[in-house]
Amino acid sequence: MLLFGRETAGVTDAVVAAADARLVIPIKRSLRSLNVAVTVAMAVGEALRQTGSAI
Repeated sequence: MLLFGRETAGVTDAVVAAADARLVIPIKRSLRSLNVAVTVAMAVGEALRQTGSAI
């Protein structure tokens, strides 16, 4: 299961505490933001690549 939080705050502390792992996608401070939809696409694409799955 992948959960995604808000750009400004991430997920809640309760979600962090319950999670087996946490991933933070870094972004340069000079860039405005990384849209959550783009972040989801990056994470799902990488998960599919690592598991050898195809859509």
